[in-house]
Amino acid sequence: MNTLRFQGIALILSAICGLLSAFLPIPGADQIIALIGTVLFILGIPSIQLLQPEGVIGWIGIALLEIAALISLVFQLGLVGSSVLAFTSALVGMLGRLVIGALTTRGSRFPAWAGWAFLLSGILNLVTGAIFLDSIASVIIIIAILLEAAALFAFGFRLLARRRVVPSESAI
Repeated sequence: MNTLRFQGIALILSAICGLLSAFLPIPGADQIIALIGTVLFILGIPSIQLLQPEGVIGWIGIALLEIAALISLVFQLGLVGSSVLAFTSALVGMLGRLVIGALTTRGSRFPAWAGWAFLLSGILNLVTGAIFLDSIASVIIIIAILLEAAALFAFGFRLLARRRVVPSESAI
């Protein structure tokens, strides 16, 4: 199995973990599943730039996503609990999703709707922290989770559907 296919599987499993951790009613299991999903996200997300090379700006978007995911991982492990760091993670993650989402909407390697879903999930995730009404915030975070899962599924399935390039005998 090549690296892009492995990373595609990691993105699909990350999406599944994100959905399970958000909607699984078993206390404690959701935290373990979220931790696994974050690690899979960290492993899989660079594949977007590898399949859809967008130069320095693309790598900046991937780096922002990786930084946000690493900060989230630190929180999930219980190593820190600063609200400033949580906001920084949400802000950096939103910026990374904006960059990668915008590049995806204009690219041709992934569906444009996946770029829009990824972009909107980042914005909604950041907005949720600013809303003080719990009922509205919980609806918005559910929408953000569903959008991100849909985008990660699309990215992952596109990576899995990618055909191997085999040189023809006439080219050799």
